[in-house]
Amino acid sequence: MPDITTFNGIDMADIASINGQDAPSGGGGTVSTTPTLTGLADGYTVYSFTVGNHASYTTPSYYVEVHAGGAAIIADSAITKSGGTISWSDTSSTSGTRTVKLRAQEFGDNIQSAEVTDTYTKTDIDFRYYRVKAVTSGGGNTTAHMGVKDWGFYTAASYGGTKYPTNMTSDTAPSPFVAMGNTYNTTTYAKYKAFDSSTTSWAWTLTKSNDLNYVQIDMGASPPTLASSRMKFYSGSSNTHVTVSGSNSSDFSSGVTVFLDAFAIDKSGEPYNVIF
Repeated sequence: MPDITTFNGIDMADIASINGQDAPSGGGGTVSTTPTLTGLADGYTVYSFTVGNHASYTTPSYYVEVHAGGAAIIADSAITKSGGTISWSDTSSTSGTRTVKLRAQEFGDNIQSAEVTDTYTKTDIDFRYYRVKAVTSGGGNTTAHMGVKDWGFYTAASYGGTKYPTNMTSDTAPSPFVAMGNTYNTTTYAKYKAFDSSTTSWAWTLTKSNDLNYVQIDMGASPPTLASSRMKFYSGSSNTHVTVSGSNSSDFSSGVTVFLDAFAIDKSGEPYNVIF
């Protein structure tokens, strides 16, 4: 039996109800233009893409879901939408390739657009070692000193879940964490001061040479899987840029993943800087 598209000569899509009951669209009305999905890439925790033809809409609404393992793992309600920029945090433990599904609906149109999809691969952040190194704006070595007041790693997005490392009381305690790198004074500006959750003390690379101007944390032989990280710098630091990376090699000689490359730090007022 064919669908009913009109009732008493009126398109079904233009009828809200019949005898108090919601009326089916019947296939009538205007279908919104299909959006284009651009800029999606593999990554770690935070993902985004742009609606390439966003400017062609007047007042669009976008419906987005992320699927993996045959089910939705991120609902539309958990997606951030700012104009044509769409972003979200993927902390799901579900394995496999993610499929992003996108539809658009222009204000005044009766029917959503056709669905478009794209895929990405989520890589876990579970390195044993993480390092922050003071660098020049071009990424080169520098003797400009760096003070790290607080550097935390979290198992959930937006600095939620469990924080790592557990608040440190020395460079080697509590186990299995080990604060590494090079700092000016082993007592006042000890390396672990970057990982004790205090914002009144800090690890300081004062007087250290170019290639030793860093602070590092060893998460132990069974490192946690992380979703977010942030860092606070001492406002009196003379360095202006850092490179932050992770590796399973203690000397970062191999298998290095760079999270921030020659990143311009915000140290005025000592706010937290987002690492990932």
